[in-house]
Amino acid sequence: MDDSKDGPTTKFSYFCFYTNNTNLQQTRWIPPPLGFVKVNVDGSFNYQNGCIGAGWIVHDDSGNYSLAGRAQLKQAFSPLEVEGIALLYALQSTWYRGYRRIIIEGDCKTLFDIINNNISIITMEHLITEIRSWADRYSKIQFSLISRDSNSIADRLAKSAYDQHVTSQTFVHPPYCIRWLLSNKL
Repeated sequence: MDDSKDGPTTKFSYFCFYTNNTNLQQTRWIPPPLGFVKVNVDGSFNYQNGCIGAGWIVHDDSGNYSLAGRAQLKQAFSPLEVEGIALLYALQSTWYRGYRRIIIEGDCKTLFDIINNNISIITMEHLITEIRSWADRYSKIQFSLISRDSNSIADRLAKSAYDQHVTSQTFVHPPYCIRWLLSNKL
């Protein structure tokens, strides 16, 4: 009997499997459809020094920069949890800025499988519940897996969070750390 149709499937995992260019057709960033914003999100976990960061960037339907953010995280138990916390920060930030129709893009296959397929992970149950609660607030929301190369700006923001020793920042103008990447995005 397949219990997955009756409720969430319970699995245990601490790893975040990432995508590479050979698994996905899209290797270049593409603007969202009319009336949507696209939010690229990433988490960064530095094993050598223990630094953890979250980053996200928002573009409008013309591909123009709208907003970016980054946060230094104090504690996480796995790279998957870091990716989940980054997603939660992005959902909260875009909601408070008034966005209601969004496409979330990220490169953590494990996290997007959990979100899109209603999978439960005991060690992250509270975080996943919180992510789903925030996602339910939006009038339209889609979670899409992209290649790591296509997510380089969100990755840079996540890494800059612990490079700059910031707690949390939101930028209405592009921060210096991503200006070069933005100019080469399209």
